[in-house]
Amino acid sequence: MLRKSVLPLAVAVLLCAIGPARIQGQRGPQAQAQLPDGNGKEMVQNTCSQCHALSLVTNAGYSREEWHTVFSAMVDLSKDQSAVVAEYLGKNFPEKPKPPAVVIPGSVTVSIKE
Repeated sequence: MLRKSVLPLAVAVLLCAIGPARIQGQRGPQAQAQLPDGNGKEMVQNTCSQCHALSLVTNAGYSREEWHTVFSAMVDLSKDQSAVVAEYLGKNFPEKPKPPAVVIPGSVTVSIKE
């Protein structure tokens, strides 16, 4: 019985140890992305690169409001800082077009197993 309860705990501890290492591995010269000049660039560069590669920012695309929601879940900025960062990100990394939905004709069977 003890083995059954120790295994999930060991897996959780291992994942917690590996997670930060993977995040740290994303940083460094190969992960550096160039941000466009503008009001907010330095703030975005200094704040976002503390935890992850800037390529996560440059490859994303959201509206100003969506950007605010995204970074507000990660970092606590003042109201003024949030406005500057949201404006910068919304202007330079706007929402990307969504791929159109494709309906495939025919029947489908779905099975969910837990």
